[in-house]
Amino acid sequence: MRASRQLLHGLCIEASLEIGPAAPEDAAADLELTIGPSGPVPMDAPSGEVIVALAAGGRPVHTGAGGSQGYVLRVHGLCDFAITSDLRRVECRPDPVANPEQIVLLLRGSVLSFVLGLGGECCLHASAVQMPDSDDVVAFVGGSGGGKSTIAALACAAGARFVVDDLLRLDPNMAGGWIGASAELRLRPRSGSALGQFDPGWDPRPTVDNRIAVTPPRTRLSSGSLGSLAVLQLSSTAERVGVERLTPAEATIALSRFPRLAVWKSPSALESQFDAISGLAAVTPVVVATIPWRSPVDPGLGSVLLEALREVSSLRTSVAS
Repeated sequence: MRASRQLLHGLCIEASLEIGPAAPEDAAADLELTIGPSGPVPMDAPSGEVIVALAAGGRPVHTGAGGSQGYVLRVHGLCDFAITSDLRRVECRPDPVANPEQIVLLLRGSVLSFVLGLGGECCLHASAVQMPDSDDVVAFVGGSGGGKSTIAALACAAGARFVVDDLLRLDPNMAGGWIGASAELRLRPRSGSALGQFDPGWDPRPTVDNRIAVTPPRTRLSSGSLGSLAVLQLSSTAERVGVERLTPAEATIALSRFPRLAVWKSPSALESQFDAISGLAAVTPVVVATIPWRSPVDPGLGSVLLEALREVSSLRTSVAS
């Protein structure tokens, strides 16, 4: 594929990989992605100040480091992403074991979160949909496997429109605001039973990480204010959806547990993340949503939660005032 300009999370990205829908012909590139030489990607950290680092099972998952000369986000054993100091260019240096689809998934999530975080922005680990018959956008927040993509898909099946999956970019210039959309919604296979398998119009396809990618009807919005956020709490014993409103202080603590890219080490990055989340929590209703979670997943969960969040979102004006 020749390099082309594409849209993802409000950024125009010039890349030779397919990462999002085509950008308008006159759009200027915010970020340029190139593919560099391949080679073994080590398990040790890249040089420079460690800015973000995540380990699991005693092994590093990713480490971002650097300084005034530029940055490297290393996905250990898979790919290095070298980022210029002006945050305008990224060179992907894959390990020979990496394939293009894995690189695309990393670009859509971890790499964009790292670049935006270096620029002082905040991205939450969340999916979001536009309410049926309304411009209100609501977000479902949670960790990996926390049900946010499944709930977003069920909400879309109930008439909502797809906004983002996995990464929610907060507007740095407006408390409570969001920017951009993502290319597709990625589900674990068990979600298919709740959706009656998948609507053929959603164009389901298997992914390299054993999920199902779908494209529900998309929003036409490109930015706006969030109506509400639901921090998902899955329960094997709950009988019905429960919603508990959080105070702004409680919401700040709850949302701070779910950055899209973990774990930030840089004091300046942590400060900007906290400022964005506390500003969001000050003006936008945030709830903990207890979700009955059994196999098979109840296909009605999406519509029930949407109705609960519709009522919560109506409180946004009084919160902001």
